[in-house]
Amino acid sequence: MTQSQYGAGGVLLRPGSLGGLSAGTVFRDCEDCPEMLRVPTGRFQMGSPSHEADRKTNEGPMHEVRIDYALAVGKFEVTRGQWRQFLSESGRSGSTGCTVFDTSQNKWVLQNDKSWRDPGFAQDDKHPVVCVKWNEVKAYAEWLGRKTGKRYRLLSEAEFEYVNRAGTSTPWFWGSDPQQACRYANNADTQYAQWRGWPGVTGGAKCDDGYANTGPVGRYQPNVFGLYDTTGNVWEWTEDCWNEGYVGAPTNGAVWAAGDCTRRVVRGGSWVTLPANLRAAPRNWTSATAALNDRGFRLARTD
Repeated sequence: MTQSQYGAGGVLLRPGSLGGLSAGTVFRDCEDCPEMLRVPTGRFQMGSPSHEADRKTNEGPMHEVRIDYALAVGKFEVTRGQWRQFLSESGRSGSTGCTVFDTSQNKWVLQNDKSWRDPGFAQDDKHPVVCVKWNEVKAYAEWLGRKTGKRYRLLSEAEFEYVNRAGTSTPWFWGSDPQQACRYANNADTQYAQWRGWPGVTGGAKCDDGYANTGPVGRYQPNVFGLYDTTGNVWEWTEDCWNEGYVGAPTNGAVWAAGDCTRRVVRGGSWVTLPANLRAAPRNWTSATAALNDRGFRLARTD
């Protein structure tokens, strides 16, 4: 490669086929496209063992999954700035109405005046976009594909757990100590407790991660693969339909297109999530037509 093929920070521009890239290579398909990282192939045990603390039944049964194909994943969650550009170039306006946590009522409430522009707390263009629906993030991926000539998509649930674990088998990708959360994730910490008006959050991290709500992407330490915020900051949309467990789940990294497809799997936890639920195995779902201010996304590319 010549120096002219690299952009700011040594990021490879327009790399072509993923098959020619070594694991760990970071690239963009255009100057202002999201940074993508080629992850290594491998296999892992998906789910959690029955003895893992705070385990839920929908995290099993454990099963081996193979990721034996070329896969690149967003190095960061998609940001507000990138979302703004998408809406500007595509002519879309973005939906309004977002479910937010109302501290005065101490519950989640749909507020029609909230949106990605105003999710109920301050953000800038380096923060992950929130208050976006599943079909909207699918439209973003399709737009980026048209723009670059490459196939972008959401991750499957299996791919997400694979890249979150990054070769580890401990409860959290960083190890076995939940109180290390503030080094690696934006979570329900002491700042969150103060914002929510609680003297303390039962089960919350007894540390300060720097943000009560979302933080800028890439603020915390990455996992072994070099990916940021796969745990915490925002729950991330995946392509999969919701199932209550893994009986019948694909073992090759494919999207699980069977199940309740009115609900889509979200993974990774968010700024409101307790460390126990920031483990690599926890699963959650969101109605495909809903937008919440702790839901966002990142993309994958396989061609």
